[in-house]
Amino acid sequence: MISDADRRASVIALGGRRVTHPAGEFYAIFRHNFTTVAAQGPDFETRSPQLVALSSEVAQLGKQAALEIEGTDGAFRVLRREPDQPSTGFTTLILRG
Repeated sequence: MISDADRRASVIALGGRRVTHPAGEFYAIFRHNFTTVAAQGPDFETRSPQLVALSSEVAQLGKQAALEIEGTDGAFRVLRREPDQPSTGFTTLILRG
């Protein structure tokens, strides 16, 4: 079984960035390019920046939570959270800059 510590180490090894918010910090992979997002209906495409992070570390973040991402200018806000399916232990946060 893969632990959260193993997942966190993988995120950092893959170039994860430190993300801070008022209640703490976590590491996540920052994606800021064009991507396809799976929804409960047809897939759709977005140009919104995204973070891929451990589900356990972002479960408490609500919509509009303020985030600062290492190596970027300005702050981001959580627009929505993509569900952890099929239970990989990772959640994608869709952001607004």
